[in-house]
Amino acid sequence: MDFSITRLVLRRHTKKDRNVRKRPIFFCYDVDKDQRLLEPFTKILGRPDSPFVLKGQSAKLTEPARTWEYNTGQLIHQCEIVILIVGQFTFEAPGVLKEVAMAVDEEIPIIQIAGYKNVALKPVRGAGQVIPWNWEALKKMI
Repeated sequence: MDFSITRLVLRRHTKKDRNVRKRPIFFCYDVDKDQRLLEPFTKILGRPDSPFVLKGQSAKLTEPARTWEYNTGQLIHQCEIVILIVGQFTFEAPGVLKEVAMAVDEEIPIIQIAGYKNVALKPVRGAGQVIPWNWEALKKMI
């Protein structure tokens, strides 16, 4: 086997992947009820074909409200897309509603993704329709 050709192919592939522009995203989700939904999404960010880089994500309101709003607003402002992971009670989560309002104010597109299969999910008002979780479909949307 000619290993020099294999190395050349791998090097070209790696170089190509590095040249793909990664779009900054913000993950929005119900921190109190849907923390475990974040794991599959964060795993895909490490894939070479991922068109995203994580700039920020929802956080518990542990700091004073003004500080939380300022810090979260700054993170959302740096993003091109907000990916909203929808769980059963996301539509009424106070932090999620504030983050969605910030994204809408900044005119940043929001993509709502169903966090669960075979469960009736209510979309967050003003954030568009809920689409099923599918990595390839998500990449094509963006």
